[in-house]
Amino acid sequence: MSNLIRWRNSHPMLSLLLAASIIVLLAVAAAVIWSRGSLMGDDGHVVSLDLMKGAYDKVTPGRTSEPELAALGFD
Repeated sequence: MSNLIRWRNSHPMLSLLLAASIIVLLAVAAAVIWSRGSLMGDDGHVVSLDLMKGAYDKVTPGRTSEPELAALGFD
């Protein structure tokens, strides 16, 4: 046990490294939570790739108007 205490005393930046590691972990967790929110649609449903592909298939170049695009989810 005395070797561990001696090692800790010879590394004064250890507490700063621990605090920085905790801050980085919290930042990563916040980024993950925030990015999951960007996958949500306006109505709270998760936007899936299949839904987006289906909406894209309904678009006809030169024939689909802006209100129709908005109704399909393209802003």
